[in-house]
Amino acid sequence: RPRAGSGEPVILAVGLDLEVAARVEARREDALGEYGELAGEVRAGARTVATGSLALLRPRAPGAPPPALPAGAPASLAVGPLAGLGVAAPRLEAGELRARLEVSPACPLFAAHFPGQPVLPAIAQLAAVIWAARRAGLAGAATGLGRTKFQRPVLPGDRLELVGVRVERGLRWSLADARPVSGGTISLAPDRSDPGAGG
Repeated sequence: RPRAGSGEPVILAVGLDLEVAARVEARREDALGEYGELAGEVRAGARTVATGSLALLRPRAPGAPPPALPAGAPASLAVGPLAGLGVAAPRLEAGELRARLEVSPACPLFAAHFPGQPVLPAIAQLAAVIWAARRAGLAGAATGLGRTKFQRPVLPGDRLELVGVRVERGLRWSLADARPVSGGTISLAPDRSDPGAGG
């Protein structure tokens, strides 16, 4: 976000050297993986032009089984700022990944994105898709994104359907309610336990 001050937008010249400094504010590990929060700033020379924070989740090693849930229990991304994103009943049906994404108005991501006009960040949608894929048993850590579109904003209280299809080296996915919301492809690393994966 731009540095607080006059309220005027920060305009920087093309080619200007910027320095980014970040520090770890929180770090912990749980059943999903290692979670960290970083806070930092962007400087142009001696002038601070923006400040912000970033949440990162590094999933458990590929092939590690997800923790067991009671039958019928909803799963949830209850980790740091992703708390409030409910991913219910992720499962594989006839080779398709299916799940429901329920976006709580209490999700902390809405506080800063954006005040007065809350919109779920695109990265949170991707995190929910990857988490659902791992929970449903699709092996391999996410290694990259293919062509991805975010067609409509996801708002507090939205309920979306996730559908994913395994494709060569990844997953083609979409989120929708009555209309498409977002979709694309995610590259997945091969499972080392798969004899055809070369490892």
